[in-house]
Amino acid sequence: MLSSFVSKVIEKFIFQPDHINYGNSPNEKGFKYEDVSIKLSRHTILHGWYVQSTRQPSSHIILHFHGNAANITNHFSLVDWIPENGFDLITFDYRGYGKSRGKPSLSGVYKDCVSMLDYAGSISNKIKKPIIYLAQSLGGVFAIKLASEYKSFQPESIVLDSVFDSFRAIGDLMTDGVPSIIRNTVLPYIDDSWSPINYIENVNCPKLFLHGKFDTIIPFDRGRSLYKAAKKPKEFLDVPAGTHISSLGERREKYVQKIVNFIHKNTVDYHNRG
Repeated sequence: MLSSFVSKVIEKFIFQPDHINYGNSPNEKGFKYEDVSIKLSRHTILHGWYVQSTRQPSSHIILHFHGNAANITNHFSLVDWIPENGFDLITFDYRGYGKSRGKPSLSGVYKDCVSMLDYAGSISNKIKKPIIYLAQSLGGVFAIKLASEYKSFQPESIVLDSVFDSFRAIGDLMTDGVPSIIRNTVLPYIDDSWSPINYIENVNCPKLFLHGKFDTIIPFDRGRSLYKAAKKPKEFLDVPAGTHISSLGERREKYVQKIVNFIHKNTVDYHNRG
C-alpha cells in the first residue's frame, strides 16, 4: 500500500505535462509538415509532427525525445534548427502531454517511444534515410533504452543533451536536506531499473553527450558519469556556464553546428567500419 502510494508520487514528480499552447510550431516557422496521430488504445493517442527539411532531399531523420515538462509547443523552439540544416524531424508528445491523450508512466511512455520509432522507421524505409536520436533530459531515459534493446530500427548515432545516469542518484540529490525519516521512506521506492546507466553500455552507435557546467536540474557530474559508462565511439561537450538544455537554447549558435558536424562525421565513419 505504502510502496504503491510512494511510487505514484514519484511518477507525478517525474512527469510534469501541460496542455498550454506556447506558440512554437512548424506552422509558425513556415515549415512543411504533417500532424502525426498514433492510436495505442481507446484512451491513449499520441500526437506529433513530421517536419520536412527545407533542403530536399534530406540527409537523415532526427527523432526527438523531449524532457519531462510542458509539451512540444514549448520544446519545438529547441529543435527548429533541424529542418534548416538538411534533416527531417519527428517530434512528439508522450501520453498526457499537449494533444496526446493518456496518463504518463515510465512503462507507458516507453511504449509511446517504441510506437513513434516504428513510425519513424516506416518513413526511413520509404525515403531511404537513416534515423538519428536527439534526446534531452528525461527523454534520454527512453532513447537510450530503445537504442540498447529495440533492434527493429537502430539509430545511426545518438545525441544526448543534459541526460542523467541514475534515477536514484538524482533522487538522492533532490532529497538532500529533507528530514531523514521522509528521505529514507522515499529513496528505496525509486525504481532504478529504468536508469540509463543500466543500458548505455549496450548502445553501439556513435554517441554525443552535451551538458552544462551550471546545470542545477541534472548536475554536470551525473552527465559525466553516464558518459564514462558508455563504450566508444563517444564524445563529450561540456557547455561552460551552460544551464539545463541550454546548448540548444540560448547557446545554440555555438552548439548546433557541432551537432550537425558530429552527425555527418560519425555517420560516414560508422558506415566505413562496416
